[in-house]
Amino acid sequence: MALARLFIRPGVFATLLAALTLLAFAGHAGAQQRRNASGWQVCNETSFVLEASTGRPDGRAIVMQGWTRLRPGECRLAVNAPLA
Repeated sequence: MALARLFIRPGVFATLLAALTLLAFAGHAGAQQRRNASGWQVCNETSFVLEASTGRPDGRAIVMQGWTRLRPGECRLAVNAPLA
């Protein structure tokens, strides 16, 4: 019931999703980013399912390119090489 209320109130779900994304990329709660030869690998070292967004700068804005869902303990390639 409480989860359903999150979807009804405008902006609450979007704020929650943005906060989880920031946690995933800021290194809080054990989330870790590593660079390897094939691109950027993102690892979820928490006990929660996380969703991390990928994007690229475009002038003064950031263009979203996709989402990566990470289960607890899982690592995935978020951005392929070349990174430059």
